[in-house]
Amino acid sequence: MQIAKDCSERLLKYGVRAVDDAQKNIVSDEFIQTVLTIIVNTGLVSVLVNLNYNSSLAHSLYLASVKISDCKGHMHGEIVSLGVLLLLLVDKQLIQAEKVYDFNQKLDLPTSLMNLGIKDVKQIIDLILQDKHLSFAPYNITKEMIKEAIDMLEALKHKKTF
Repeated sequence: MQIAKDCSERLLKYGVRAVDDAQKNIVSDEFIQTVLTIIVNTGLVSVLVNLNYNSSLAHSLYLASVKISDCKGHMHGEIVSLGVLLLLLVDKQLIQAEKVYDFNQKLDLPTSLMNLGIKDVKQIIDLILQDKHLSFAPYNITKEMIKEAIDMLEALKHKKTF
């Protein structure tokens, strides 16, 4: 749990500067910390955690989105970054969700389903719920919870409070 927590904290702290430096071909401390976090921390979490717990709503969104033709042009990380936002909102981690939302905005990562070309909310929710790994979540994730999280993303877009 601590390694996973460190991962998100470091990415939020160094990620924006790291991307900017990478685009300028600068190997800064922020760039190095970000690359190490992505490779080492994420790698450690993925091998230390039982495979059934290594997926979540974030990856369920990815698995659902690959079944929608309008999403084909988006990379795995882009889609999962939006999935992380949905997961945080479903989990009611509102402060962290706002931080990740702001981070995504700064890096031009998706902050809504429309950013991925997803127009049919009911379809994507139904596809998300088909992922077998959701059954390993610490609580039952329902259609209503996902729909509410999607609505909350729209509220963040317009800087409304929850």
